[in-house]
Amino acid sequence: MKKLILMLTVMVSYTFTNAQNIIDKHFSHYKGADNFTTISVTGKMFQLASQIEMEIDGKDTEHMQDMISRIESFNMIVGEEMPNAKADYTNGLLKVKDSHEELMRINNKEGNFTIKIDESNGLVKEVIMIAQSDKNFVAFSLMGSIQMEELGEVVNEIQKHGMDDIEQIFDNNNIDDFKVYPNPSKSSQNVNIDIPNKMIGGKVIVTDLDGKLLDQYEITNQTQSINTNNYRNGSYIVQLVKDDIRMSKKVIILD
Repeated sequence: MKKLILMLTVMVSYTFTNAQNIIDKHFSHYKGADNFTTISVTGKMFQLASQIEMEIDGKDTEHMQDMISRIESFNMIVGEEMPNAKADYTNGLLKVKDSHEELMRINNKEGNFTIKIDESNGLVKEVIMIAQSDKNFVAFSLMGSIQMEELGEVVNEIQKHGMDDIEQIFDNNNIDDFKVYPNPSKSSQNVNIDIPNKMIGGKVIVTDLDGKLLDQYEITNQTQSINTNNYRNGSYIVQLVKDDIRMSKKVIILD
């Protein structure tokens, strides 16, 4: 059987819609926040699945493809080195207490992991996960038309692998490889960016908090520098974009 992280990563490879999800509704304040990475994947990015070791036979492949065809959107935010990660986890659950039914919860020394669903007549419209492991926080929303029996497969995989899959979310998306430093930085300094290998060939895009484009660079290697001499005191968003993958972090520039 496939690991949970395989199922989640393959699912993100399908097209998105503009339907509001719990990330946009309840967790949008984290987007661009310090120590947070926002991951948006659109389009048919099936190559993401190839990064994960898996054992899957032809029947499972056909079944997975059918499930993928009914996925509408995937959004995820990841917070690292958060001193209050457990409190963020608890507050996150309170925000969806009335809108989503709890499907499963795991609490152990490794962390906390809760899956909730928005379900009607056996059809799941949204699956959400809120999790915390040490100082890491993860929340995602998966929207589509998923049968309850299909969701059972996901639950079985969670029971097998538990919090190990939360750590794999960090590992398989190369989140630790995406760094912006020094942060905060002075306008007289260059801002350095460490870039995941899979994003080489894409672009670095810098915008202000209103989305105004300030700079754009081609990614040619795993280290890139931004000249901030003309940047005013304030906060900016650094994005890595390649095909339909987008990662973003906030950087603060001081005079």
